[in-house]
Amino acid sequence: MKPMLRMCVCLSCLALFVLSVTTVWANPTEQDFIDQTVLDGGSEAHFVTPPKFPTDVEVTFSLLRINSIDPPSERFPTMNIEGFFEVDWHDPRLAQDPANADAVEETFLGKDAELELELIWWPDIIIQNELHKREIEDMELIIHPDGEVDYRERFFATIPLDFDLHKFPFDAQKVHIDLESFSWDDKHLILKPGKRQSTIGPDVHLMDWRVESVEQEYLDVFETRAAEKFSEMRFTIVIEREAWHYVKTIFLPLGIILFMLSCIVYADLDKRIEFILIALLSLVAFNGIIAEDLPKLKDMIFLDVLVLLGYIITLFALVESVVAQRMRAVGQAERAERMEQTNRKIFPYIMALIVVGGVLGYII
Repeated sequence: MKPMLRMCVCLSCLALFVLSVTTVWANPTEQDFIDQTVLDGGSEAHFVTPPKFPTDVEVTFSLLRINSIDPPSERFPTMNIEGFFEVDWHDPRLAQDPANADAVEETFLGKDAELELELIWWPDIIIQNELHKREIEDMELIIHPDGEVDYRERFFATIPLDFDLHKFPFDAQKVHIDLESFSWDDKHLILKPGKRQSTIGPDVHLMDWRVESVEQEYLDVFETRAAEKFSEMRFTIVIEREAWHYVKTIFLPLGIILFMLSCIVYADLDKRIEFILIALLSLVAFNGIIAEDLPKLKDMIFLDVLVLLGYIITLFALVESVVAQRMRAVGQAERAERMEQTNRKIFPYIMALIVVGGVLGYII
């Protein structure tokens, strides 16, 4: 009797197990329904992966306006820009039935486009080197019946600058704007040139800069946030500083001071030290005025070299004048006069040699 009872219990447990499995299989859960909807490309699906590996994404970037570039006196200069994205990709999961005569493209604007992007997969393009998240002015999303997706965005962004200012103000700089996906590495997404050429708009006008050229290249780069490489589009703007403002406000006054110093040796010896002190004070005052407009660098820039040469020439003239006056005081007036005559002949050449040598040595 006991073996028969034990067998009945086992058969009952087995029947209950089979019944439960059959019930679960016949009645799919909500998650099963969502997964099937994703596979079928339903309109409410949340696509979390690209349609294929990798997905080609065409990107066009247009620089509409450069609103400002910080002056060289800023320790951490930035550039504020206004730009335009055009991003295109194909997602067959969004394609409508070709047999459907009512199939039309869907257009979403502003907030509606932002909400729709939460329901579909998209490349999540960012400016990799922006200072903080860009401010989106407007956006447009178009989904075509064949699954082609067009994303358009107008935005404002702040780009940190890494300028080499050692030859300021006769410097040319490169500004890099790097575009890449935040979420997807090169195994999932590859950036390609867009339907149109990336350009700079006609309204890009700068008072103290001149745009020389625009370059565009596609790279495969490593990022510190991941071990994989990311597909990147680099938009490079080559700009050259308009130096005339600095020439007329800095170089011309500095040249006049240096010319005054070169003429000191031709002044009467009794008045010379007075003239030297006036020139020295002028140089110090001038340096203090322009210091606020110059880059704050630990290394010397071009203007620093010129100001330093002015101090060297002043020191040379002061030492020569003190020695000549000392000779006169000890009764060596004729020797002092001969030294004065010699110095008047060679001093302009020494000054020119110091200036030219210092400038050329710095530039080279």
